[in-house]
Amino acid sequence: MTVRITAEQAAGLGLDVTVPKKAKYHNRPKWVDGIRFASTEEADFYSYLKILKKAGEVTDFVVQPPFPLRPAFEKHGIKFRAEVYFADFTVNYADGRRRVYDVKGEKGSQTPLFRSKRANYTYLYEEPLYIVTRDGRGWKESLE
Repeated sequence: MTVRITAEQAAGLGLDVTVPKKAKYHNRPKWVDGIRFASTEEADFYSYLKILKKAGEVTDFVVQPPFPLRPAFEKHGIKFRAEVYFADFTVNYADGRRRVYDVKGEKGSQTPLFRSKRANYTYLYEEPLYIVTRDGRGWKESLE
């Protein structure tokens, strides 16, 4: 006979058990094609882009492309790391458009860290950063 107990019950019995930490913003990481996405929405948008590529509407796309915001530096004896913004996707469309996307959940929540990085990205790069959210009929992109 097999007895199943929760991780919390095992820890209560003094057993060494690692309880997975809950995500801060309630997102659930998801794996697709060997790529780890921070949320189901990102993974679903990736699958959507694959369909567009197969249909010929998208020529190619890059997952989590880096955009350097500030190089590493040292000042007053303090070392500062480089700051990099990782967009969720850059997409090249068949009609010549290129878009940089950040996928947000259904509420489109934007953390203070994201807003800061978006401002720095916008200051340094000419290409606008589009926020992608899911709506009732598919995907909606906006600049806010």
